[in-house]
Amino acid sequence: MAGDDRSPVIPAVIAAEFEACFQDQRHVVLAVSGGPDSFALMYWAAEWKAARGVKEPEFSVVTVDHGLRPESAAEAAMVAAAAQQVGFAHTTLRWAGDKPKTGLQAAAREARYRLMGNYLKTIGCQAIATGHTRDDQAETLLMRLARGSGVDGLAAMRRQTLLDGKVSLLRPLLGVPKADLEAALRARGISWIVDPGNEKAAFERGRIRTARQALDGLGLTSQHLALSAERLGRAREALEWSTADAIGKLGDALHVDDLGFAEIVWHRLLSLPEDIRLRILVRLLGAIGGGGRSAVSLGQLEAMTVGRNWQPPDGLTLAGAVFRKDAGDRLMLTREFGRTPMPEIQIAPGQSVAWDNRFHIALALSAPLSLTVAALGPNGLDQLAKEGCGRIVGARRKALLSVPVLWQGETRVAAPALGYFAKGWGPSLITCQFAARPFPEPQPKD
Repeated sequence: MAGDDRSPVIPAVIAAEFEACFQDQRHVVLAVSGGPDSFALMYWAAEWKAARGVKEPEFSVVTVDHGLRPESAAEAAMVAAAAQQVGFAHTTLRWAGDKPKTGLQAAAREARYRLMGNYLKTIGCQAIATGHTRDDQAETLLMRLARGSGVDGLAAMRRQTLLDGKVSLLRPLLGVPKADLEAALRARGISWIVDPGNEKAAFERGRIRTARQALDGLGLTSQHLALSAERLGRAREALEWSTADAIGKLGDALHVDDLGFAEIVWHRLLSLPEDIRLRILVRLLGAIGGGGRSAVSLGQLEAMTVGRNWQPPDGLTLAGAVFRKDAGDRLMLTREFGRTPMPEIQIAPGQSVAWDNRFHIALALSAPLSLTVAALGPNGLDQLAKEGCGRIVGARRKALLSVPVLWQGETRVAAPALGYFAKGWGPSLITCQFAARPFPEPQPKD
């Protein structure tokens, strides 16, 4: 905080990064573990805010106690005390329950972001900042190189990213070496928490840090690696622009339906550069399968396409979606039904839910009772067909199996995506939208 001789003096270049990241935010939650990166983020945020002399943005601090070490609770309390010292409210979130014996760091990261995401929703905040540094950029590049990642995996972490399309993830320290942060804290007599797990050879990032000296000797310094990641980031942006342009030019050869399936004319797809084809398929599979783009394995997708000389993948399944030959050279991509159970969730009056990560369903506050959301399935589809539901088309049967239907006990109340509502119900009480669209605008259909 301003005037406190324990507070690191914020360099002009960091102040500029903070201005770019924070100036339009009303409230930013700082993710602070107590390590040098996140501590510097917190102290510098306090100093930057005091120097600006304006009320917004409001800063608060959150710490995730993973419960992996006996000291973790005391360390979270230490962060709370430091946050209070600079005038920031603090909250500790705890990762409860059993911990996996393998993939622990990945599971901890997933739990951390899930807990923080849920917390942001409860307080109505839409921005969170982390202390990721230039060293993190370099280490991430090396880890992804070891997995054979493509351009997207190797490209730099962005300074600003949207999580779930709503929450801004801000990383204002991405250009700063960790050593500089530690020196700034040390100069003010500020100590930080050292997590021994960060250096353990059992973990991938720990092995890379152990090899740091050897890598530097080969010229693979964090500075050079981060520079490569930045340049790959520019290549990623160019490919994203080219993909968007190609999608527009495909026109009616690519259609994403509001019932949650897609159609694509295969030979038109093959007229595009190979990387653009793969990018379009990743988006389609992530949306139709319900897992998002991260659920699509690039290696498996390449095996399905490049590995088969780009023959139409009729009958093949990936990431919860299945390709089926439709008419002519047109393939239909639908949500896979039958191999694994579809979700069943409860929705109460006044509540909205994301079902199967594909459909957004809302129940009006004036609705008389709570309902269960499940997949239509073959029996439900047959019943609706007998009742003459207008949106059921025989050629689309496989696609319609996985649309949502709402039940009250054994009574079917609505299949809103198909325009079906039982007596006393209607679109004023139940709304349903396919929300996992892979492209900005719906594609036109014949």
